[in-house]
Amino acid sequence: MARFDKYDPISGGFRAKLKVALSVSTALEKERIFGVSIEAATGLLLLGGAATAIRGIINVRESKAAGDVVDVMTSGEIVDAFFLNDGSTATVLGTAYYVDNVSGAITATTTSNKQIGVRVADTPDKGRIVVRVVQ
Repeated sequence: MARFDKYDPISGGFRAKLKVALSVSTALEKERIFGVSIEAATGLLLLGGAATAIRGIINVRESKAAGDVVDVMTSGEIVDAFFLNDGSTATVLGTAYYVDNVSGAITATTTSNKQIGVRVADTPDKGRIVVRVVQ
């Protein structure tokens, strides 16, 4: 299951409240990684957003209510990221990954999407994606 591995909570990200609830009940839902932006009017996290608005990524592994605080990674590494959010499209070594502006899902499509990182290793590093969300 995809999960944060190397993450410095002081310099590798920040915490913020969710605008909407996220339901996590299946193994596939625990795998999903989303790009997030911050709503200007409320300061709350939204899934997706314009490429210039993406501030980091989240990997929510349990259900969260609207208003719950989550960690947002801006710099770090994720392991066990073998598939994109659909659960069937495999990630590929050396491929750069982006955030889909509409859904916030991770994609290999570059068009008007913001790059969040690149998959750098397989065995023994277990599908490692190095994340660098440049502001």
